[in-house]
Amino acid sequence: MITNKIEEFDHHNGRLIKKFTLINKRGSSISVLDFGATWYEYRLAHHDQTTQNVLLNEPDIAHYLNNPFYLGATIGRVTGRIKNGLFTLGGKQFQLQQNEGATTLHGGPHGFAYLQWEGTILSTDDGDNYLQFSRQVDQSLDGFPGTMTVTVTYALSEDDTVDITYQAICDTDTLFSPTCHAYFNLNKDNQDIRNHDIKSNAQFVEALDEEHVPNGILAPIDNDMYDYRNFKNVGQAIKSIIDSNHGAGIDDTFLTPAGADVTIRDQESNLTLQTTADRNGVTIFTANGFTPTMQTNKGAGKPFLGIAVEPHILSNAINLEGFGNMILKADVNQTYHARYHVSEGV
Repeated sequence: MITNKIEEFDHHNGRLIKKFTLINKRGSSISVLDFGATWYEYRLAHHDQTTQNVLLNEPDIAHYLNNPFYLGATIGRVTGRIKNGLFTLGGKQFQLQQNEGATTLHGGPHGFAYLQWEGTILSTDDGDNYLQFSRQVDQSLDGFPGTMTVTVTYALSEDDTVDITYQAICDTDTLFSPTCHAYFNLNKDNQDIRNHDIKSNAQFVEALDEEHVPNGILAPIDNDMYDYRNFKNVGQAIKSIIDSNHGAGIDDTFLTPAGADVTIRDQESNLTLQTTADRNGVTIFTANGFTPTMQTNKGAGKPFLGIAVEPHILSNAINLEGFGNMILKADVNQTYHARYHVSEGV
């Protein structure tokens, strides 16, 4: 790394919100806010000396305080939906705060996305810099058992790969299934992502109940609207879902027992994004409900302006046998990894 920056982003409740930036030798960079440990920018240096940010973001902290689509945020303690905000752990039932009807979504109203983190820039033994965001979260804040110490690190390699590492330890058994809720748009202009193509290693999709919570059924995707084992145009995939009355676009969680592996490409900009991770599920969401009140770097919010690729343990797994283990045992360090790489060439 050749340089890094810590800058003022905004203020909230008298506290400075900072933006941390790493820049590699190619001139590519990533920026992360210490509010929500939010991935704010992923800026690529092209061969023609131009740069391009492939993440959606908004201009000030007000939009992140009211961030129903979790733009760029770190999600936790648990990604996805927990049915009725209820789960049983160690023979004890826990009732979480519900923030989507009767459901607890993405850690609830006091999840990681809405917390202030302590940020810093550190160096490895090899001299490579990385961003680290840490904090404690206790049961009185978010309702999950125990006091958890969490660290999220972002590293940018010289080939523009972004590695995100999540590490947590807790003083009692609890739940831990984090992710990054960044939205990507590979277009060089302000088009939406319906001109992108998608490919995934998933072979099953979580079936949902009337509250959009997984119901315990893993449905095979053979040759149907959710089959992305070969590249499929995102716009066509969205249209298939809408035409069959299965939703307003892609908003689904897929089983990836060998680890998530999703590729998004845009043939117009000649860019490809590959996302890999060590979790058994991945949610793909095409920003179906974005509204004009959002002020993004791609213009006013609108459906399909970006696509989120969220690796995590299958949603509602704590209440569904065989859907994955999101239990973090007391005093055990748990680490998860996700890798994002955007490159020129499709």
